[in-house]
Amino acid sequence: MTKNEVIENLVSEVEEESHRNRIKKFLNGETDNFLYITKKNLRFVNNFKMEDFTKNKNFFKTEAGEVLLKYFKYMYNNFPDELSYQFSNFPLKYKIFKMLNFSEEFVKKDFENNLEMKDKEVFAESCEYFLNYFENLTDEYVQNYKEYCDNFLLKIGILIIIRNIDKKKSEEIEKLESIFINYIKNKINKYNINEIFEKHLDKGNFRKYFESVEELCLEKSRKYIEKVFFWVLKKNTDISRVISEGIELFIMFSEIEFSSTNNNYYYRNKIFDNLKRIFKKYSFSHGQKLYLLVNYGTNVIFYNFDYSKKMYGLFLDTIKENVANTKAFLKDNLKEKKIAYLFLLHFLIKYDLITEKEKSKFLTKAENMLISNLKKLFKAKIWRWKPKEFKNLEFLKESNINWENIQVQCFRSKSEKVLTYKDKIVFSLLKYSETYKKIFQFFVNGIKEIDLFEDIIEWYNVIYDISDLKLILDEMWGYNLSINFINEKYFEYIEKTGSDDENNKIWMEFLHKHEKELYKSFENDINSAESVKKYVEILYLKNNSFDYFQLPKLLLKADKQTGQQIEEILREKAEIREEVEKLLEKKFTLASQVAKKLIKYWDNAEAQRELKNLTDPEEIFEYSENICLEKHEENAIFSNLIDYGMVRIKKSEEKVPEKLMKFYISEYILAKDIKTIEVCNKIEQIVDKSDLKKFLSKIFEKWKEQRFNPKYKNIFIPLIMTANMKQVHNMVNIVDMIVSEYNKVPVAAYGIRVLALRSETKEIGILLKVFFNNYKDKRIKTAAEQSLDVIARNAGITRDELDDILVPDFGFGQDRIRLFDYGERKIKVKLDVMSIPAKITAYDENEKILKGLPKASKKFNDVESIVEEYRREIKHIRKLLKEITVSQANSLLNALFLERKWQVKKWIETFIHNPVMQTFAIQLIWKETDENDRLIKTFRYTEDGTFKTAQNQECVLNEDSFVNLLYFPELSEEEQRLWERNLENNKIKQPIKQTNIPVYKITEKNQEKIEILDYNKKGFLVNKMRKKTEKLGFKLSYGNNGLEYGSYYYDKKTNINIMILTNSFFPGEYTKTLQIEKIMFLKNSTSIQSEKSSENRYAKFLKLKEVPERLLSLACFMAEILIN
Repeated sequence: MTKNEVIENLVSEVEEESHRNRIKKFLNGETDNFLYITKKNLRFVNNFKMEDFTKNKNFFKTEAGEVLLKYFKYMYNNFPDELSYQFSNFPLKYKIFKMLNFSEEFVKKDFENNLEMKDKEVFAESCEYFLNYFENLTDEYVQNYKEYCDNFLLKIGILIIIRNIDKKKSEEIEKLESIFINYIKNKINKYNINEIFEKHLDKGNFRKYFESVEELCLEKSRKYIEKVFFWVLKKNTDISRVISEGIELFIMFSEIEFSSTNNNYYYRNKIFDNLKRIFKKYSFSHGQKLYLLVNYGTNVIFYNFDYSKKMYGLFLDTIKENVANTKAFLKDNLKEKKIAYLFLLHFLIKYDLITEKEKSKFLTKAENMLISNLKKLFKAKIWRWKPKEFKNLEFLKESNINWENIQVQCFRSKSEKVLTYKDKIVFSLLKYSETYKKIFQFFVNGIKEIDLFEDIIEWYNVIYDISDLKLILDEMWGYNLSINFINEKYFEYIEKTGSDDENNKIWMEFLHKHEKELYKSFENDINSAESVKKYVEILYLKNNSFDYFQLPKLLLKADKQTGQQIEEILREKAEIREEVEKLLEKKFTLASQVAKKLIKYWDNAEAQRELKNLTDPEEIFEYSENICLEKHEENAIFSNLIDYGMVRIKKSEEKVPEKLMKFYISEYILAKDIKTIEVCNKIEQIVDKSDLKKFLSKIFEKWKEQRFNPKYKNIFIPLIMTANMKQVHNMVNIVDMIVSEYNKVPVAAYGIRVLALRSETKEIGILLKVFFNNYKDKRIKTAAEQSLDVIARNAGITRDELDDILVPDFGFGQDRIRLFDYGERKIKVKLDVMSIPAKITAYDENEKILKGLPKASKKFNDVESIVEEYRREIKHIRKLLKEITVSQANSLLNALFLERKWQVKKWIETFIHNPVMQTFAIQLIWKETDENDRLIKTFRYTEDGTFKTAQNQECVLNEDSFVNLLYFPELSEEEQRLWERNLENNKIKQPIKQTNIPVYKITEKNQEKIEILDYNKKGFLVNKMRKKTEKLGFKLSYGNNGLEYGSYYYDKKTNINIMILTNSFFPGEYTKTLQIEKIMFLKNSTSIQSEKSSENRYAKFLKLKEVPERLLSLACFMAEILIN
């Protein structure tokens, strides 16, 4: 390892660039010190390569080793706490501490506080190095172990285990046993299970050790330290008879095998396999198995539907192993009022494992216990009851309960969680107990604003073997549950499983049976904009025979996007006008805004229908008297400066009435959106076009005199819509003037957006590309980019297809040649498409290669002005060829990973007829496929104008076929070698990585994993992620907290999300160093917040073997772009 590598490894762990530069100068000897630095400026050093080198005896004699020692010395003398923090995960630091004779006080402080390591092996290795280099301090810790508490006490236990693996010291083993026994004793006391422990969990009389052990302070140990302690302990259980006897108890009470420090959904996925494994590996008693299942398996059944049925089966099998003991275990836990264990009663009843008498006794006990528990819970002042007298829960004894009269609300979230846990028990027994059925109804109908029975539709399947959605919906209705609750549970269900047409049909049939209650809930019960969205999308986007007169109720609770959908639906429902007009009373709301738009649309539509039928100008003028209102007079801009009566009727000397022209201009000025107005289009048809252009030009000049007041920006609409293409191209100059001379960028951006109203797709698209490429201002770029999306949509083509059309050919023919007429001679210019980017080569009339396009020569009587224009054009073309190469390379990478395909005719038009695009046809390998995506052949285009295979054989393309970019790994190794040889022989250098695309190889070892680990902890700057992500179709990931967490890519074809998760960064940050933390693949997960993705129950993590190879490649390709 070189000196520079050590320096880079050290400074790469420093946040700010200014700090990095100062430290680098110090380590290179250019300065004697560096300024103040704090922990927030540093990250942990995790460089295992550097660690491997430092293990070498001679490393510290090298220049690289001396630099590392210099850094340690300086940090120790100036920033000791920061040194400890930065090297928390670097076990070999203790070797360096010893070499440099750092004080024992510092070493002890470092070791005692160093509890942040996130890798158990590193943690254990750190203890080993401490033991090797500071044995005297280890002796001191072990000797005085009683003086320490919690986390550090367990760390001392780890030291004892490591030191006694080979040679045991009985007095130290006794200390370890004392720590171990105290740990288990404290857990039993903490969980208040002394009696249950004695009767059912203490299979080997472990309690005897409690009597003689001296009490230690072990009440608040962290889960992570427990995890390391257990990891070291289970590898060395033979170190002590006491530990060997109590290892099952340690597993039970530490929760290590069943949860993670992350405690998220992904790790709960592992619980079933872990329980099966430890049941087989260790000698758990039946009672211990039941304890483990209830405490760690219940949530898997209710919240993890991948393993729910399996876990349910494990419960049943374990109970059947010893039914008598299960009954005794349940009975004793009910005496201790442990509600969680009531879940066992569900199995005993459902599978007839108890008598009717036992069933009655157990249910009575269960009912009394739950009601007693709820009464105690509801005594707290945080619960508000209406009416108060129902607080005693006596209403549960009544046969007919009016749930509308009972309302309970909680004002503290922690108490909500206590109630939430009980819903599983209630659901598991509601079919066997009338009281539990009423409590179920009470939880749903009476308790407000607490989300209970989450995923109840899945619960029906797992707990009661009911998978028929129709039966589930009808049963919930039969329980007298509110229709709003039932619908919300259906939305939860489709959020997880995906919206399915068949299920939606069943749900809608159910709703049609209860339409009265449904429409009532629209008004009273719906609070979520997300729910409104689902109602609108499923019930109303297609005509499913639901009442459109109910949509205004939903509009009151809709978000902006759903509001637009409702507006679109109701445009053709003018009969609903009276209901919509009522929304105008809800001032300053989205609903009132949509109502105004709808009313205006209906009024406009009526006016347009009337105007459409008028053909005689006189009738139109007469009509204008009626439609020109006071607002039109007020908004006819510059009417005191411009003659509004200057426009003539088409083919006549008669003038158009001023009122009509005021109406025409003000309609545009008042418009809220960029759009053409049908009435104004009609006016344009009856007036003289040249007069209208002059009139609009005068208005534009007055607007210019007012420095382009943004209030009048809509004048762009008639100005652009009545212009010819030459005038439209003048928008380049207008935008430039507005930006550079008047600094009105938003006005200029608005004008660019108006261009999208024109119908000339290619011409307008090229113009918009000019704006996008020539301006750095984000507002101009965004306007151009969005306008390109609009013209693609208007043309009925995809954005990719539009981008294909917009690549200019610069006047070159398909043979890649263009002639420049100098006057008396012609200069031939040819595109060299074998270069990247394509080169331009000039030839004289004798085919002699010229250095460039020659200047005008008097000798040949060249026309100087024309020649100079040609030379400027060639310079511009060269610049654009570079830009096209970059943009097309990005586009084709997307096409490769998205499996974009072209019809043969379209592909030839795009890549062969346009000589600029021939570069990509020649230098990349393509495949011809049939309509079912079956491979026909692979080929590339050649300079001589033919298609050839890997063996250099000519071929033709079938016009009914499709063409894709070839994903190289899909070829056999032999075919790959043929193509590699072909490209090498033809000296082809590819514009994108096609033949050497990153490939993630699925092996027996990694196929079951859900993460690609190859890039973890690799670093790069935020700015690089911002620049590179969009080029491959990735987007930055935002969390609920407003921070960003890496990037994601959603593949529509497979419905898979690629998530490249990093440490967090703020939206405005650019220089922070990020590290890849996880690369994961999720199914149906477009709406999951990134920083919580691994904790989300709806996140379906895919194993790597389930992910298509091209998506694995895409993830790796993106990661390599970031880190290289």
